[in-house]
Amino acid sequence: MARRVERAVSAACQDHAFLPNNPATVAYSGFFARGYILEEGTDAEAALVAAYRRATDGTSLGREAATAYPDGRVFVLYGDCPCLVYGPKSENIHGFYERVSLNSIRETTRTLAVFTARWCRLTSIWRGRGK
Repeated sequence: MARRVERAVSAACQDHAFLPNNPATVAYSGFFARGYILEEGTDAEAALVAAYRRATDGTSLGREAATAYPDGRVFVLYGDCPCLVYGPKSENIHGFYERVSLNSIRETTRTLAVFTARWCRLTSIWRGRGK
């Protein structure tokens, strides 16, 4: 993508009276990483949705796109290991006033317990929601 931006700037400079002899440069700041996509519709995703519904008395699990650097990308890109990215509700994540909802930590813990029990077929361990 960076190369496409550079080519577009270069092409735009050619039509300008001053810039062909004084080419513009593109300066980058921040973090560059190879992109990836978490595939939708996997068996693991369906199991997580069902576990969330069970752990929250029928609430639907929402989806959120992120332009961040979730750890899941490392598993997908470098370990050829599919994964899910799921966790508690937070605000200003990795920021100065970062905070996490305590209720959503409890909800996430219940969901992961149900998910793990079902995914590993440990049905005798998980019989109900529990508190």
